[in-house]
Amino acid sequence: MQEESKLYHKAIEEKEATIARLEAQLREKEETIATLEAEAAASAASRQKVETKLREGEHALREIEEKFRALFELYGFENLNIRDSILDIQGNLASATTRAKESLETSANVEKDFSTAFENITSIVALLNELLTRSHSVANIIQTLSSKAKDIDKSVLMINEVVMQIKILSLNASVEAVSAGEAGKGFAVVANEVKNLANKTSSVATRIQNITSGIQSEIKKTTQEFQEIDSSVSVIHKHTNLFDNEIHSLHKSTRHFLRELDLLGDNVFMSLAKIDHVLWKANSYLSVYEHKPAFKFVDHHNCRLGKWYFQGNGQKYFSHTPSYAKLDEPHAGVHNGTLKVFENLEHETLNFKAINDAFHIIEKNSRGIFKVLDDILTEVQIKEEAPNA
Repeated sequence: MQEESKLYHKAIEEKEATIARLEAQLREKEETIATLEAEAAASAASRQKVETKLREGEHALREIEEKFRALFELYGFENLNIRDSILDIQGNLASATTRAKESLETSANVEKDFSTAFENITSIVALLNELLTRSHSVANIIQTLSSKAKDIDKSVLMINEVVMQIKILSLNASVEAVSAGEAGKGFAVVANEVKNLANKTSSVATRIQNITSGIQSEIKKTTQEFQEIDSSVSVIHKHTNLFDNEIHSLHKSTRHFLRELDLLGDNVFMSLAKIDHVLWKANSYLSVYEHKPAFKFVDHHNCRLGKWYFQGNGQKYFSHTPSYAKLDEPHAGVHNGTLKVFENLEHETLNFKAINDAFHIIEKNSRGIFKVLDDILTEVQIKEEAPNA
């Protein structure tokens, strides 16, 4: 009986131990379940946060996409207006350059007229110098004639004195002939002839004196006239020299002004050539925005810059410069880059890497074009500023 009781108590203890163990396992399971439930709750909260963040991210992406689309449209609108503005400026510059060159040609004719006038004034100054020299020479001759006339007048006075002495001698001879009577008749005849000769000589001397007085009077008047003429010629010569200096200064200033105007015209021409090129690039970028060519593609011989270079004002005014031939290569490079862009536009999906590479080619050659144009302008300016230009 005791043995059964022990076995009973042992079985109970084993049962209790099993129950305790099961209860411990149950508590562990409950704790595990509680942990899992907590983790599940946390996971749900985390998922909710992730979903919220995803929704926020999608909203932000939509906003970015809308902003990008708006910016892209604004970029296209900007390019369109820039192109139109460049076209307007291009038209104004083209008109201005044409008028500038026409004005330069007219100014060149004016400069030639100035040169002719300057040469004529120089000739007039030379003639006035010669006239002034001859005037002085004639004045000296008149002065000499006046001196000679005075000498003649003195000689006439001497002749009159001699005539007076001859008359006195003739009178004395006549008195002596009368005193001699019949013997002095022949001597009286000679004395009378001497008297007649003296009278004739006196008459001639008087005439000479009158003529000489008239000559001296005319010489005096002529001298006064020549002094006035000489004075007038001197004044004219002085003012003509001043005018000659002013014409020379004006001619020099005009040449400098025309040179500066010509250089300004060259700058405008180069600016127009650059604008033609910038317009080509703007249209190329605009083509990417519109996903189709914004203009008809032509080779570098037939675009505006090409026509300017091969047959237009560029050929006319700048082909003599050393750098002019260097423009063809970078210009062709720009057109090749644009052709690659246009080829890519034929695909439904744009290859932006290929387009970006093409635009790098365009921009590289574009810098080359601008450098050559600047070199051409520098060479023209150096030639224009040279002393013998």
